[in-house]
This record gives sequence, structure tokens and C-alpha cells, in this order.
Amino acid sequence: MRAPFALVTTLALLCGTAWSQTVPGGFSPERLMPEDGQRVQSDLNLRGQGSDEVFTGQGFLRAPLWQGEDAYLLLQGEGFVGGDYGAGTYWGGDAGLILRQALGHSDAWGVNAFVDLGSFQGFAGQGSIGLEYEHLGARGTSYRAGGNAYLPFEDYSEDRERDRAPRLGGDLYLGVGQDHGWHRLEGFLTGFHYAETEQAEALWGVTGEMQYRYSGFDFLPAGSHLYASLGARWDTIDESVSPLFGIGITIAFWSDGEHERVAEVRRNLGYGTAFVPIKYKPLPAGDGGPTLPDLGCGPGNGPFADAVQTPSIMIDNGVPPAGENYPAGTPIQQIVGDAAVEQACGGYLDCIAAFASPNSGGFPIFELQTASASKPADSCAWTTLISGGG
Repeated sequence: MRAPFALVTTLALLCGTAWSQTVPGGFSPERLMPEDGQRVQSDLNLRGQGSDEVFTGQGFLRAPLWQGEDAYLLLQGEGFVGGDYGAGTYWGGDAGLILRQALGHSDAWGVNAFVDLGSFQGFAGQGSIGLEYEHLGARGTSYRAGGNAYLPFEDYSEDRERDRAPRLGGDLYLGVGQDHGWHRLEGFLTGFHYAETEQAEALWGVTGEMQYRYSGFDFLPAGSHLYASLGARWDTIDESVSPLFGIGITIAFWSDGEHERVAEVRRNLGYGTAFVPIKYKPLPAGDGGPTLPDLGCGPGNGPFADAVQTPSIMIDNGVPPAGENYPAGTPIQQIVGDAAVEQACGGYLDCIAAFASPNSGGFPIFELQTASASKPADSCAWTTLISGGG
């Protein structure tokens, strides 16, 4: 069978076997520039990608606006919908322009600018600018490098109510790809960093990813292909390795021998969309100063004179299947995240501390139970209540 044999030879190429380039007509679906003066193809790309924390379905459409002898301008529009296993769903899209230019027979560079908009616990957006470079080597090998800078429209961490949002930051990547016949295998190493804000800690991490494309479909226009990816990410939020995966299909719009598909722009590389995780700084205790008024129980704490009852919080870490149990006394924040507790407490430090030391009567804490905290009037003493089946 053609596919298994060609996949084996692709792996042999990556290990250094001296094969000659056998890409049909010099074709590869992942080059910055079309070859031999061909026109840039329009295409539709459908992707599913995720990790152990989120899953996103997305589709993006690309169409050339202008093409000269050694350069072209491409328009891209994308829409996506996804879910964070612990914090709900999100949706959005982006639109941008991609300008690329050949620097000779073996080199090309490009610049792109995008706007991302969407909603995750509130509407948010960002602008970005990116650079990319490619060098074509021998025997179907290509080398790529690039980076992106992201500028959110505002500081979305300021109200401490979001688990994910656009953040000020950037990423850099290096990649190498190898063609053989209808197959292409690429590997990318990426580093990313998002800046510290008044409320949020800085975030940085690295990813490694392998991507595979198969384009040998006679019934689809040239450039159409299947896509699959596997990788891993480490970041300073979890300080552990998370698996990454992706699958998809690309449908090109012309099959007249005069058009060729070009490479996709690489952006939002850390988490797949503009919605980046936020880890909030601990709220100050004691001397909060003028920003934390003293309502009778100390700066930043709940009011002495009023009785306060928080909403109930569903105990669920967001990772199916539900039903995990935790030792007695496990902080509720450790299970559901800081944002949910801070929102239920209205920011009161003594309420947040109560959730950090819940009293379950010595029994384990089970998912699908609920947690709440309360204090009586004319008192500073908070108590927690764990209720529901287990």
C-alpha cells in the first residue's frame, strides 16, 4: 500500500538516509512561496486541537488579495469554539493580512498582522504582529523561524474574574520539515512569555510538536491534505507537562496546475487561541492600605456588622469523569481554581481563607458536592459548609 510505504521512507529521511527529493512537481503544501511562478491557492482549513485542559474546534479560510512576481498578500479569517474542562466554553475569531516575499530561490520572509476577538467569561480582544522566515535545503528539507507579539486591548486580569484572556506577550519558534512524495513531517520547538500585571503573575513555557500531512488524494484539488499533530507543553502555571494533539483537513479550491497552496501562519502558539491562562497573585494580607478598607474585621476582610452568605460552589476540577475524592481539609481553591472562590467571596480575604481550610467533619471531599462560606452579623468568624452526596 502506498501510504505505509511512504511513511516509512519519510522517517528514514529524517534519520539521514540519502534520498533524492521526490515531491511531485516540486510540490509541498507548506512553503512560504509558491514554486515556478504559480498562483497562490485559496483554501479552507478545519482543525480540532486540544490538551488535557481544553479542546477547540476551528476553521479558517484564506484567499489571495494580490500577487506580484516575487511577493503576495493573503487574507485570512478564522472562527473557533472551545471548552475549558474546568471553566466553561469560549468562542471567537480572528482576521488578518499576510505579506510574503521571496529572497531568492531558497529563502523567503513574511510579516503578518491580526486582530483576535472572542468571549470567555467576558468579551475580550487583542492585536498581533508576526514575522516568519524560511530556508529551503536539499532533498525536500525546509527550515523555518518566526515569532509573534501580542497586545491586548486592555488588562483583562484587573478584575480577577477571568480564568483565561488575551495577555501582553509573545512567542518564538524554530522548525524543520521534510517532504517525501505525498507526505510531509515537521517538528517545531516554541518558547512563549506573557508579562506580569498588577494582579497576574508572569507566565512562560515551552512546547514541542510534530506535525504530519498527507496530500495524496486524487479526488481532491492539489494542496488538499489530512493533518495530524502530537506534542507537549510545559508552563509555569502547572509546572508539569501537558499533552497536545490536533487533527484536521485542508480543502484547496483550485486544481488547474497553475495554483499552489502556501504554508499556514504560526501564531497563538502557547495555547492555540488568544485566551491564555491567568494565575493571579495572592491577595495581600494585613496592611492592604487604602485599596483594602477596614470594615471592622481588618483591611480587606468582610464587614463586621453584616451577615454574609456566599453562593455555593460546585466542587469539580473540570476533568472528566466526575467523582474524584480529596482528603479532608483540601483547599477548595486547589480543586476549582482561585477565580471561582474569589468571585464567590467578593474578594474578602477572610472568606477566601475559610475556603482554603474547609471543614468537612473529617470526611473526604467529593466532586459534585458544594462548598459555601458564611459569617453571622457582628462577627468576624467565617465557617465553611460542605454539602451534597459523596
